[in-house]
Amino acid sequence: MGAVLGFEYAQEYAEQVRRLFYGDAPGGPVPPGIILASDRLEWAVLRGEIPLLVSNAQAAVAAQFSFVQITCGPPKERAAVITALFVQSGAAAIKLGLLPTPLATSSSQRATSRDLRRSSLVTFAGINSQAADPFPSQAGLQIPAGGFFLPIPPTVIGNPGNTQVPDAFVIMSATVNLPITVYAWGYERRLRPEEQALD
Repeated sequence: MGAVLGFEYAQEYAEQVRRLFYGDAPGGPVPPGIILASDRLEWAVLRGEIPLLVSNAQAAVAAQFSFVQITCGPPKERAAVITALFVQSGAAAIKLGLLPTPLATSSSQRATSRDLRRSSLVTFAGINSQAADPFPSQAGLQIPAGGFFLPIPPTVIGNPGNTQVPDAFVIMSATVNLPITVYAWGYERRLRPEEQALD
């Protein structure tokens, strides 16, 4: 099948263009007015991105910080990108950040696809509580009692160093003895070999 002009080294976009505009015919240029990375959510699966929703809730535990932790993988060639959060934690402040090694969790929920044409996901939201604050130098972000929808800068969760141990995106109550509920939206995709281990 012919190359898609300008996308010879971006196979995920070349595949999207072929499926949308050329069918079984050889590839060609992208039609005018099409922005492949932002047009139409239903096109995402054509370039290998699975829109997802993952959520979980941790109850309050005396003298401990409750948290929800999002991980992706194994397998090591998968990555998730979180783009928005809804967080509820009893009118308290929250903290969020990436950790190179996941915290211990007591249970987890697997993400669900927001486009059931592709539904095989390895993104999870685990829960637990602990006495230590993993982000002691970070200021808390105050949220309302009823919860807060937080459009965050896209945050990548994967397997740094091309290992089988994923890193972790942690959303936690900044005050002990409070519950936390998290809903997270984003997408998951398979990494190309050249993306898995960076210099």
